Amino acid sequence: MKIEVCEISTNEKPLIQNLLQFYEYEFSVYEEDDVDENGDFEIADVDEYFDIDEYTPLLVKVAGQAAGFVIVNSDPNAPNGRFLIEEFFIMKRFQQQGIGQEVARQVFDMFGQDWVVRVINENLKGQSFWQKAIDNYTGGAFSVEVFNDASWEGPIYTFSKLDF
Repeated sequence: MKIEVCEISTNEKPLIQNLLQFYEYEFSVYEEDDVDENGDFEIADVDEYFDIDEYTPLLVKVAGQAAGFVIVNSDPNAPNGRFLIEEFFIMKRFQQQGIGQEVARQVFDMFGQDWVVRVINENLKGQSFWQKAIDNYTGGAFSVEVFNDASWEGPIYTFSKLDF
């Protein structure tokens, strides 16, 4: 099964906009989000992902079919290139098959050496996924710190490619 991660062109904004609805649907269990009068979830302004240089929107394809997306956020002030997984979504149909692990690996390989992955406290499934994905990628050379303050509530995983 061919798994591709590629940058999204601006003419594919509607695709990401639609996939964000599914992402918000799955995430609504953690944040108790409701739909509006049209049945849509309020989502982030997808234009930001294309207009702000620090964001890189990526499309995930499995066997040529759209299967999810990843939004990577870069810190231009970090000397070695620090990157953050801003959003990570794999459609349910493609979950529990190792696809997310492969997508994470490809994304980590695409960008700089220092990484940050944050997961909210309530998302235990996400915590388990990222613990495993980062452990597999780094061979255990990562750290995790749990925050519970105004800036963040949940684990933050960090690693540098220089450490493994």
